[in-house]
Amino acid sequence: MNRRNISITFALISLGITLTAAAHSLSDTLNPLIPATGSIKLCDKESRCESIRPNADLEKAIDDGYDNLTIVDLYNDGNQKVAATSPGECTRFFSLDFTTKKFSDVYFEGNGRDVCNYKIDGNRLISSYKFDSKQYEDVYELKNGAYRLILSDECIGCDQIARSVYTNGRVTEKLLVTNQRDYARRRPATSSVATKKAWLYAKPSNAARTQSYLSEGDAVELIEFYDADELWFLARHLSDKIKGSPKWIRCADLLICK
Repeated sequence: MNRRNISITFALISLGITLTAAAHSLSDTLNPLIPATGSIKLCDKESRCESIRPNADLEKAIDDGYDNLTIVDLYNDGNQKVAATSPGECTRFFSLDFTTKKFSDVYFEGNGRDVCNYKIDGNRLISSYKFDSKQYEDVYELKNGAYRLILSDECIGCDQIARSVYTNGRVTEKLLVTNQRDYARRRPATSSVATKKAWLYAKPSNAARTQSYLSEGDAVELIEFYDADELWFLARHLSDKIKGSPKWIRCADLLICK
């Protein structure tokens, strides 16, 4: 295994331990304190050093290309974490116990995807990335000492943004939202009926027409879209005129498509 060897320096300050300095491979240094098998150098401000091994997950992250190691205050609480970042700007996080000199993984409760191009905003962490031609923005909220996924926005072209709302790691709501750059400013997407009679459908198919319809001017909230044949929206009537679950409506019958 061709493992990169990383050197990190830890400096002592009066209020505790601060992590500084950063990552380079063995080819960049001949420091004999970094063994050929791969380890991380731990030094105090007087250059007294010891080598410690990363845990298995950190070793694998480095082998997989997450070899840019930096120090971050992940929780905005003064306790630093090791961030292992790939060339694609995706990051995995690790804690270091200064007593046992052991690394451990920092887990996020969510959809299992990497955290990429992240930024921290108060008690929330926002991760943005592209996957299978879609743009994603995941929002995690810090609660009880851990980040939990609370919503995920996805889009292609981003005229329509599909939002999934998470509770305890499970999707509890889906809807379409407006396309402001700031996720916090996005609002549920709405429209109104633009034709005299807009039939409602059980599925996005002309063969699945129900006996219900909406009238011109009726307002709807847009939940989902489908464009395999013609464009359809799964819609909820805002005045509850049509009882029961949301129904599909042809885009051609809505003002948003005019």
